Amino acid sequence: MPCISSNNPDSERPKQFVATQSAVTGRKDKRIMFYTLIEQIPCAVIVTDIKGTIEYVNSQFTELTGYTREEVTGANPRILKSGRTAPEEYKHLWETITSGKKWKGVFCNKKKDGSFYWEKASISPLMNEEGMITHFFAIKEDITIQKQNEQRHEILYILSNILMESVSVDEAIPKILQTIGEGEIGRQIGVDRVCLVLSGTNNGMADNVYEWCNEGIPSQRRRFMDVSFFAFTWWMKHLRAGDVIHIPQVCRMPKEAAAEQEFLIKREVKSVLSFPVFADKDSFGFISCENILNGCSCKEQDIMLLRIVSEIIGNAIVRKRSEACIQHMAYHDALTNLPNRNLFRARLEMAILQAKRNKKMAAVMALDLDGFKAVNDSFGHHMGDLLLKEAAVRMKECVRECDTVARFGGDEFMVILTNINHREDANHVAKKLLGLLSQKFLINNDKIGITVSIGISLYPADGNDMEDLIKKADNALYCSKKEGKNTHR
Repeated sequence: MPCISSNNPDSERPKQFVATQSAVTGRKDKRIMFYTLIEQIPCAVIVTDIKGTIEYVNSQFTELTGYTREEVTGANPRILKSGRTAPEEYKHLWETITSGKKWKGVFCNKKKDGSFYWEKASISPLMNEEGMITHFFAIKEDITIQKQNEQRHEILYILSNILMESVSVDEAIPKILQTIGEGEIGRQIGVDRVCLVLSGTNNGMADNVYEWCNEGIPSQRRRFMDVSFFAFTWWMKHLRAGDVIHIPQVCRMPKEAAAEQEFLIKREVKSVLSFPVFADKDSFGFISCENILNGCSCKEQDIMLLRIVSEIIGNAIVRKRSEACIQHMAYHDALTNLPNRNLFRARLEMAILQAKRNKKMAAVMALDLDGFKAVNDSFGHHMGDLLLKEAAVRMKECVRECDTVARFGGDEFMVILTNINHREDANHVAKKLLGLLSQKFLINNDKIGITVSIGISLYPADGNDMEDLIKKADNALYCSKKEGKNTHR
């Protein structure tokens, strides 16, 4: 066997080949180990070359985005762009990592199925022994749930402040619609018009319509006010069931929604997203986010936030109704629903000011039902209450809308006649009251007869202030009853 001398240069070649092969194998082993370690990281990982071309992603990345490793290898991370991150942010990112520094930030990216997600990213340059950048290494943590919670808390905070700072719900609602249209939600779904349609009555017509329009978008509030929703059976069926209606393309609505489609086309709506508004579990209307210029790109998180808005508005309406109910109870008689003593005094004060300004007269009438105690004794208090309610209805029939009929308690009533010209005007109303109240009342098949005594005072002839007029009317009532009742003084 020939001996190869160590002095022969060719004898070094096998050693060099073995060394080179060994180095390649070593690098390959290191790369395998590197990718094996990446697979253990509980976050999405992307490895790109210096041009940003993807060379490797781990299984967490494919699970998060829906893309397979084969689909993204050789592609650029731009395939994940959602359009919701400013171009300046990407420019800053690229300048940072190409200068050899680490970049950290938050992205809103898009999955393969088109849904959006939020991620916290850390991107670092990888360098060789000479200090040259060879790759970029990105670790990305899915923070979608955290971001959604932050958005929910933020919008709750904003809307709560609006409600607290507004004098009334009517003042707050336009601000809430503006927040939807001009805020993050509106920007995300590209909304051009936001409407809140309230319809708490059963006549099928809108009770009220609030609207926000983007710049250059015409108002369509009147169209909502003039239409009967009884014609929109498909729309209302879904809203009353609590469904969210998302119509990406109005031109492709189902056949059963033909009436709704025609209405939306007339309003030049390309796509629409509608949410029901419930107050005390009753359907009370809906919010409609409309796209006029472009189609809607609504995602699940947008729907979630808009549901929160509809719930807040629904709760505000409940509060408004409760406040209105409390306000009504404070100034109205519970049995007859007539103004009570407090509201009567406020209206009398206003009537005196009006009469003084217009150089007119005002009349105060004190009424007492004759024989009411006998009705209670003979038929019971329940029948007496029914009689009082019927008597209140008849009294209101004798006066104008601008006048006031109030109940002071028991069988005592007061009337204010505003802006009259002569004493005879008050006498005329008194005669109408005497005639109508003396007619028999049919209550639960029983005919009940009563009469009424009336005392009248006039501003300014009998007094210049509220207390004088009430006192003079009471004195006149006393004289009327003393004369034999069923008359007026």
